[in-house]
Amino acid sequence: MQPIRGEREREVIHDPWDQDEQQVGQNDTTHILNDEGAIESLRTGRRVACVCGCLKPAGGFCAACTKPVCVDCYGFCSSCFMPLCPRHSVFSRIEDGSTARLCRACGGTSARKRLLRGVVRGVLSPFIRFDD
Repeated sequence: MQPIRGEREREVIHDPWDQDEQQVGQNDTTHILNDEGAIESLRTGRRVACVCGCLKPAGGFCAACTKPVCVDCYGFCSSCFMPLCPRHSVFSRIEDGSTARLCRACGGTSARKRLLRGVVRGVLSPFIRFDD
């Protein structure tokens, strides 16, 4: 059996940061001539996982790593609205008890604010009662 013809179909998405295409899937078809003289077709499909590791359709691109992120893992920084993947996200608890997704810069600022607030409360606690 020898291949007599092949086809390749690529699925790409446009990356707005690199102005380039990133491949997210590929379908290969090989047509072969069998021993009886008939043409057989063999199809192979490949999906490329998003940067989050999921095989779901891409929902957008992470601004930090410029890689596609699936629709379930894609999100935005709650403070500066930067599009992020889970790897470049910092999940922080906010005052109302819920969790907010932040970029690393905003997450560092939030952590410094919490640390400073804790230090100030610790120093002032003998003199002032804080209601939480």
